[in-house]
Amino acid sequence: MIKSKLIISIVKPFLLLLLLSALVMIGCMSPNPLQPQVMIPVDINGNYQHNYSVSIDVYGGYNPQCFDYCLTTDAFTEALRSSITKSGVFSKIVSPQETDYLLDIVIVKKYVNTTLITQWELRDAKTNAILWAEIIKTYIASNASYKFNQRENEAVVRENIKTGIEKMMALTL
Repeated sequence: MIKSKLIISIVKPFLLLLLLSALVMIGCMSPNPLQPQVMIPVDINGNYQHNYSVSIDVYGGYNPQCFDYCLTTDAFTEALRSSITKSGVFSKIVSPQETDYLLDIVIVKKYVNTTLITQWELRDAKTNAILWAEIIKTYIASNASYKFNQRENEAVVRENIKTGIEKMMALTL
């Protein structure tokens, strides 16, 4: 009897530690989506605003294997919509059925080292002709040596959206 109590007293803290470790690992492995409201660029350079409507479609994004701050398609779309509205690069954002231009963006790759690659394509809605297409790669240097923080990941998305909008502002439509 004493021997079994001794074994239980030794094993009990070990099991408790194992359980706590498992809970921490589950919490760390849960994806943390980036916040769209902080991915909106505040310093877009360009003053050419197109008096046309645009429809936005974003593909890619969230990787179920993501263990760091995850970029979801919804978060990118929301930040992009707000950025287009704020910058005035197009007069309004509408549905594909009533738009002048179609903007498709594919989130090609979001690296954990704060690099983001997106493919942008602007097409004429009536003719479906591609007016502009470009792969935009943005990189934000990190001060962290091991794990990159949410602020840096949001900054790389903000810079990518800013670059795309500035390039669309330079277009003659």
